[in-house]
Amino acid sequence: NEDLTQRFQNDMYLTQTDLFADNFFTHLTRKADSLGMEFMTEPYTGPFDPVRMGGRTHVPTATFWLSTSAMHTARWSASSANTYGRKEVAAEAYTGRWNDGNWKTDLYALKRSGDLAFANGVNKMILHGTALQPWGMDLKPGMNMFFWGTMFVPGQTWWEPGKAWVNYLSRCQYMLQQGKNVADVVGLMPTLNWKNTMPMGLHKQYNYDLLSEELFLKDMDFTDGYFRLPSGAKYRVLFLPKTNGKMAPEILTKLIQLVEKGGLVVCQDKPVQSPGLTNYPQADHEVQKLVAQLWGNADGKTVFEHKLGAGKLIWMNNIWNDKLDPERKYFEDTRTKGKAYWGAPSITTYWSSDFTNLMRSIDKPDVEVIKASGEAMAWGGFPETAAGTRQGEDAIAWTHRRDGDSDIYFVSNQTGS
Repeated sequence: NEDLTQRFQNDMYLTQTDLFADNFFTHLTRKADSLGMEFMTEPYTGPFDPVRMGGRTHVPTATFWLSTSAMHTARWSASSANTYGRKEVAAEAYTGRWNDGNWKTDLYALKRSGDLAFANGVNKMILHGTALQPWGMDLKPGMNMFFWGTMFVPGQTWWEPGKAWVNYLSRCQYMLQQGKNVADVVGLMPTLNWKNTMPMGLHKQYNYDLLSEELFLKDMDFTDGYFRLPSGAKYRVLFLPKTNGKMAPEILTKLIQLVEKGGLVVCQDKPVQSPGLTNYPQADHEVQKLVAQLWGNADGKTVFEHKLGAGKLIWMNNIWNDKLDPERKYFEDTRTKGKAYWGAPSITTYWSSDFTNLMRSIDKPDVEVIKASGEAMAWGGFPETAAGTRQGEDAIAWTHRRDGDSDIYFVSNQTGS
């Protein structure tokens, strides 16, 4: 029976990810605690939700390459830190390949990708990497691991003047570790089958976090116009992933509680059954009952809202669009034949016009670019890497933190102008 098989698979995968959370990530965090140490790891590319697993560690950690590929991992790790209450968001930083590492990158070439990581929530750079110097400083530049990495080592020609760049990183990191992240939007990230269900890119106008189901069920509340977490994070709007017709009764129950208190929830479809075998088939009847209470007559075709208590649910068929940054064309046009592993450019998340209008009805954008334009650069300031132009919102990257009565904004020019 296909339906029962899928339900069994759902429960098996839930058990699997719970075991990873408890017996690997939490276990190692507690072990590190007992030794007076910190546990940090890049918690992705495994059979689990990276936001949940990052939240189970001391320092959620991302990675980004000099070409800005893998920058989406910063969104996961920053969300872990912001929702679970961690101060630091680390990243394996400036990892290079044959085309952008390999001893041929200067510090100006690093600034754009580093700034983009800061804007995505990183506040602790782990520099990748340094060359081995087993023969002392007589033989330069050093012995590296093939071409991998941006070499932060005294053998570099820019090592001495590079102090100014290191000071810049230090100052940015210090400021971005103060206070709390400011975001207006939070997305409920599924524990299973989460890929391509949530935005992954740099925010525009309104910042966002991703929230694990475990933290949503355990700790989220709604008071005084905000969805709130014990970490201090607070949000105006909660949006849901596409459910593909399936949602657990306990999540629906929690959503109803939050909406009745005044929460605004945005959905993209409507569930009709429970995903697993727990309390099956009674759970399916419970889901249908709870959906009728929360969705009412909303169908995404003629009826798009349903009020419940002090809040409401809004159905939008499109909430966001993730797009590859404009450097993509350059990567594709100049890629060496036979070497497909260039690394994709980073991703930008654009809120749909309907969602943007909804947010504007609640509050003005945190940062709005009135006019900006400049030549886009794949990396560095070299004419051969010109990739077209960045205009408007694409020209600027930013993030916002609040420390008591002080607002801290990091704003970066992402053009070569």
